[in-house]
Amino acid sequence: MVLGKSKKYNIKLYSLVILPLISIIGLISFYFHAALLIGHMPFPSLDDPKNLSIYHFYAPIIILSSSTNIFCFFIWLLPAIVYNLNRKNRVIWQLIFTIIVLQIFVVCLSLSDIAIWFGD
Repeated sequence: MVLGKSKKYNIKLYSLVILPLISIIGLISFYFHAALLIGHMPFPSLDDPKNLSIYHFYAPIIILSSSTNIFCFFIWLLPAIVYNLNRKNRVIWQLIFTIIVLQIFVVCLSLSDIAIWFGD
């Protein structure tokens, strides 16, 4: 899946796939790790995530990856689509659709009880 001759462009475009995965994996793994420590699935306003010993390990990863993900999505998606449409080579729509699907999953996850509990 080589998009262009520029390696820097390919690295930037592939990083769009990695950022949402880090956000998704970080938040879900924190949620289930907290469930193992608490003994039940955490609920918003019932179990405070900041009281857990693992919070200080997961919080920077989740917050940094989520904010970077949102910022980079809006910065790189439109130029990536325009760049691919202007090129005479084949456009790799699977990568663009993968990025969009992962972003939709991140948005759905950020609106779920898991994110509400984490931000509590």
